[in-house]
Amino acid sequence: MAPPLVPWPQKRKASTSDGSISNKRTRSVSISVKVTHSPVLEGVLGSPEVPVVPKNPQACLDGIPEELLLHVAEYLDTRLDALAELCLTNHRCKRVAEEVLYRNIGMQSDDWAKAQSVASNTRLASHVRHFSSVFDWNDKTLVTKDWNDKVLATRDEFDKILANAHKIQTFALNEIAPHHSRNWTNRHDFLVGEMSWLDLINLAVAQSIDGQTNQFTHLNKLTIVTDVLSLEEISCVFRLPSLNSLFLQDVHQTTPFRDWPIPTSSSPIREIALRNAMMDISAVAQMISSVKSLSNFMYEHNTMAWEPFGNDDNPMSVWPEHSWKLLGDALRKHRDTLVELYAFSYSDKALLDIIYPDGRDLGTLGSFQDFSKLQYCGIPIEAVLDAATAEDDLSVYFPAHLKRWYTHITPGTPKLLERCAPVLASLRDIVCLGQDKTVRVVLLDGLPFQALELSRALAELEEAGIKLEIRYDYDMITLDELKRLEAPSEEEQSDEESDEELIDQPEVENDEVEGYEIPDATEQEIADVLDGNSQASFTTQDAVAGDPVEDVVDYVIPAASHCHEQYLDHVARSD
Repeated sequence: MAPPLVPWPQKRKASTSDGSISNKRTRSVSISVKVTHSPVLEGVLGSPEVPVVPKNPQACLDGIPEELLLHVAEYLDTRLDALAELCLTNHRCKRVAEEVLYRNIGMQSDDWAKAQSVASNTRLASHVRHFSSVFDWNDKTLVTKDWNDKVLATRDEFDKILANAHKIQTFALNEIAPHHSRNWTNRHDFLVGEMSWLDLINLAVAQSIDGQTNQFTHLNKLTIVTDVLSLEEISCVFRLPSLNSLFLQDVHQTTPFRDWPIPTSSSPIREIALRNAMMDISAVAQMISSVKSLSNFMYEHNTMAWEPFGNDDNPMSVWPEHSWKLLGDALRKHRDTLVELYAFSYSDKALLDIIYPDGRDLGTLGSFQDFSKLQYCGIPIEAVLDAATAEDDLSVYFPAHLKRWYTHITPGTPKLLERCAPVLASLRDIVCLGQDKTVRVVLLDGLPFQALELSRALAELEEAGIKLEIRYDYDMITLDELKRLEAPSEEEQSDEESDEELIDQPEVENDEVEGYEIPDATEQEIADVLDGNSQASFTTQDAVAGDPVEDVVDYVIPAASHCHEQYLDHVARSD
């Protein structure tokens, strides 16, 4: 079968006596032919008249610009096999593919082989940009036996990678101490002895260092999750020259600093997130003052890890003091730079009643009216409004250019509950910036919805063009569903109708009326109420105490904080 004819571009005919075209001209024209159909392409490749391998270097990977080749390789960042094959093509493709292949190293099984290669080859470590690692000394599922040796071997590779990754940009670390020892000091000393990464950072910020030491000059995001380190012990991270974002989880500081070596307004960090932070407020305030210009701040004060019967050398046995006023005073130093603020405090109410039998005065954050860049805010109402006053207008405390407001309403603040509706309605004068302006409210179970009438205030916000995100007991609900929660139940409606019928009845002297008599259960119900066995004796404060604080924490902060999502992004970047 004759090969299909390929239509040639129309050209001016040359006057020649020989009708044949030279092979040189055939090769030249065949390269410029644009084939648009598969059958034609198959015919061209199968024709002995047209060469299969083009002579034009622009037609292969080796001929395209290196920037474009890198862009192609980045599309294969999840295809490790394809990147490995590209490394085998030639030296140029190998150099570009390696840059993408070893850019991210995490704790996935596919990353273990990469980690071993990088640990044994200093040149490959120069490609590492994002590094995350988890060391759980309690996880025996890593291998079937000799798991402790496996962790130590992984730790050694980890140290080599971090020491040679001079261009690393994000670093996420989860250190979980062994729980077989109940003595906190033993757990702390064991884990600190294994934390070579802390030694590397201390060495990097030292005054005199050699040229081989990793100075972490490109590190801009750092995540540390550990339950045995204090904020004072990792103060060296505030000296890292290019660190922009710091996320700390479970790090504690239950007492004021003994020796905080970071001078005021010296650290370049702009974003700080403290999650599950069992910290003394004076230490938090001093840390904030050490930052030059703070733009994002998330603070989750949590006393869930408190160990009241711990040893004297256990810092978790110390109750950390909290104060909204001191926090507000510290943040006021960053009034010209603060963009996002999320601050909440979680403590068991039963413990608070024991520790502070006469109550405690946390104060309020104060006014943020002069915070010129503040756009995202998430705080409890009691952190702004004094329960002893009758204030119900948030617009006198915040500027009128917020994009997003977040709060949660609990039954634990009865003095503020009656003001919740006007407080929420006042947000229409605050959340005014952008088309996606949003108000998110979390309503915990046990609230007296019928008395609060929050739906009316939220409807005003919706009419003002504000997007509503309402959660009840952690589930998203609509405004109409909230209205149904506020409506009286059928049982209550029947009780009201019965009361109206009783009012219409003529007065009689004895207790018995035709068609009506006092039921025998009444006396038993009264006895139940007096004994505390009736549902009527269950208060809303009990509802709060019955909810595990951890459930609130797991939802509230990740859902509320826009900046926290940015922090978690680089934690999961390698996953």
